[in-house]
Amino acid sequence: MTEASTVRPTIVIADDVVELLVVLREMIEAAGYKVVGAAANGTDAISLINKHKPDLALLDYRLPGGDGLQILEAIRRESPATKAVMLTAYEEESLRMDAERLGVSAFLVKGCPASHILKALRDAQVRGRPLSA
Repeated sequence: MTEASTVRPTIVIADDVVELLVVLREMIEAAGYKVVGAAANGTDAISLINKHKPDLALLDYRLPGGDGLQILEAIRRESPATKAVMLTAYEEESLRMDAERLGVSAFLVKGCPASHILKALRDAQVRGRPLSA
């Protein structure tokens, strides 16, 4: 196996439900990703993304200290190669459209099967557009 094939994609996860952060982290790491940071608020999420410049970000919408859209805007400025997936309890079409306008690769509603989250991350990694687009 070559060194390139052993490189795990990096990801930052942001959700204000700590128990969900733990479950997501375990699931995502078991799928072969390297979680370089987990944040329970928007300010910490932006700091982690700026510090690590991850390949991917999995973001909740409603967070203390900055919502998911603000985080997407920060990613566009500070880590434009990072691709993002939004996982939220909010199903509003306007929110989905705003997230897509900012370049999110997938928009998922909490409660969806774990397989949908992992597929969205894989698809974002392979086909998603960086937020600089």
